[in-house]
Amino acid sequence: QCSHRIPRELFRALVITGCFGLSLLVPNVGLLAAFAGSFGGASLALIIPPLLDIYLSKSRPFYIVCFHYIIVIFGIIGAICGTGLSIYDMVEAFA
Repeated sequence: QCSHRIPRELFRALVITGCFGLSLLVPNVGLLAAFAGSFGGASLALIIPPLLDIYLSKSRPFYIVCFHYIIVIFGIIGAICGTGLSIYDMVEAFA
């Protein structure tokens, strides 16, 4: 049990140190959170679930599969637009 504890504690220390270093490097953490959330939120909410449903359910009607692909396309467009706007906001904040 003790041998498994050392890597876990080392991993925690590295994550905390990395977060601390990132907070020192990035003066506006809100912009960084918006950047991460723009792609992560779109992929978690709109891209991954329909693709998993298409992959795992082989006997879906054609119109449901088409609807899932429309949702995925909408998610990709939202992720691209959100990421682009986040990058634009970062450039404006530091320019």
